[in-house]
Order: sequence, then C-alpha cells, then structure tokens
Amino acid sequence: YNLVVSSLRTAQLMEKESERIQSELHVARESQASLLREKAPDSPGYDFRPYYPSAKEVGGDYCGIFPLDYDRCVRVVADVSGKGIPGSMEMARTRTILHIVAKESASASETVIRTNALLAKEIKRGMFVTLFLTILELSTRTMTCVSAGHNAMYVYRAATGEVEAVNPNGIALGFDPGPIFERTLQEKVIQLQQGDRFVLYTDGVVE
Repeated sequence: YNLVVSSLRTAQLMEKESERIQSELHVARESQASLLREKAPDSPGYDFRPYYPSAKEVGGDYCGIFPLDYDRCVRVVADVSGKGIPGSMEMARTRTILHIVAKESASASETVIRTNALLAKEIKRGMFVTLFLTILELSTRTMTCVSAGHNAMYVYRAATGEVEAVNPNGIALGFDPGPIFERTLQEKVIQLQQGDRFVLYTDGVVE
C-alpha cells in the first residue's frame, strides 16, 4: 500500500513539474515570437520575405529587418550557440543591442563592433553568436555586408543566372571584447541590379 501511495505522489509531482515547464516554454515561445514579428518596411522595388521555423520549442536564432531611416534598412540573421531557453535569452539580448546601436552607428562594421563590445561583457560563458548583417541603401541598391563568423550570403544575378557567395571575414560575437574582433572584421559592398536576389540563412537550413 505504501509503495502504491509513494508511486502516485511521485507521478503527481512529475505531472506538476511537466505542467510548469510547459507553461514556461509557452511564455518563452510567445516572447520570442513577439521579438521576431518584425514587419518588413514597405520598400517599392523590393520584396523581403523573412521565414523562421524553430527546430525546438524555442530557438537561439534571430531573423530581422528594420529601417534606419527613409533610405536605409538593416537585414540581419544571427545564430546563438545552444538552443532552448538559454539560447533564446541570448538571442533577445543580441536583438535588443542591435536595434539600439544600429541607429547610432555610422556603418555596418561599427554596428557589429559595438554590438560585440556590449555582448561580450554579458554573454554566458561558453556561448557565442554568429551574425550576418547588411545595410541596404534602397535608392542606389548598394548593400554593405558584415559577417561575424556566420554562413555566407548568396546573391543570384538575374542578368547572368550566376550565384555569388558573399563571405567577408569575421569572428563570432562574444569571443573577444574588442581588438582582435575589430582587426578581423571585414566589410564588403555589393551592387544589386534589377531582378537580383539575395539569401541570408542560419546553419539550421543545411543541417
């Protein structure tokens, strides 16, 4: 009898714990969804299509687009090492920092350098963030690209049917607070033409 009662109590405790975890995951999912629900700016001549399915309940990736001013917009994807709630928390932190510093920075590289300097102070030990950020000047179709150890961006050229890999140098955010990161970071400028397409992605696609 005592064994049966003990088993029932254990089962009840496990059920309550499962309900608590599911409740926390639900809150985390809703919070992450609100962060990722960034509406692409209405830009005549351009068609932006963000897509984000998470492999787990909550993920550590970020896919975002936001305007800097009337003629420039940021397009960014980032991948946080680790998944689940810890990864989603670092993703939220990275996104917040990016939104703050991007509008105060003079270039794509400065945006990423300042983001790294702030993130490196706070990021959990053993974690890091890879990132690919572009600033697109809508009127001239000029795009400045910076990568912090992320997957290459691919550009399809409508005129020739060729595909170009754009992969500037850079190490992941969070490893080094400044000097090494800044020396390694490379900025690359590409010129888009009518009908060209570009794709940014995280390694979840190829995995």
